Amino acid sequence: RVSRSSAYVLSMPVGNANLAPDDVPLWFTDNGGQSWSRRQVPCGLEGWSAVLSAAPDGTLIAVCAGEPTAGYQAKATSLSTDGGMTWTVHPTCEAQTQDCSGMPVLPVDDGYLGEVNAVSGTTAFLIGSRSALLTTQDGGGDWQLADSQVGDGNGGPSQVAFSNDSDGVVLGNGTLWRTTDGGADWSKVVPKTN
Repeated sequence: RVSRSSAYVLSMPVGNANLAPDDVPLWFTDNGGQSWSRRQVPCGLEGWSAVLSAAPDGTLIAVCAGEPTAGYQAKATSLSTDGGMTWTVHPTCEAQTQDCSGMPVLPVDDGYLGEVNAVSGTTAFLIGSRSALLTTQDGGGDWQLADSQVGDGNGGPSQVAFSNDSDGVVLGNGTLWRTTDGGADWSKVVPKTN
């Protein structure tokens, strides 16, 4: 939901018979769900799953992921600045049809797809099972490990949420991490037990 009356609903990728990059159905309402218009998110790869986040400025960031295997899942990011009408796709090497043998695995392809949270039109955080916390500063063109100790490759956190561009939390494996500086620094919040 992006306002009291506007919201997006993202479905699962729709497969193609020819193994071409898939699209993900996306619906939008601006009248509290009385009517919906259909849009599509281009995955940039043969998609198995997808997540979506709307930044406060209305920019949409979607991340599609391919077939998971042994702690690895190729991912591609799609960015829309017009409510999902048009998209810019940023596929990783593994998501493209070129030969990627001998190239290093990108941080975004480690682990499995969990959740994306956009805090602006260019800045977003991505986390998933068996993945460390990742961040992009260019709308998904390049994902880097966040400068933190949040998440790891051993089944780590899979939920991330920001209330504004500074304050955010990551939850997983019974631990809550908190930031007040946009993800530059994180502190572990230890729950009290009775």
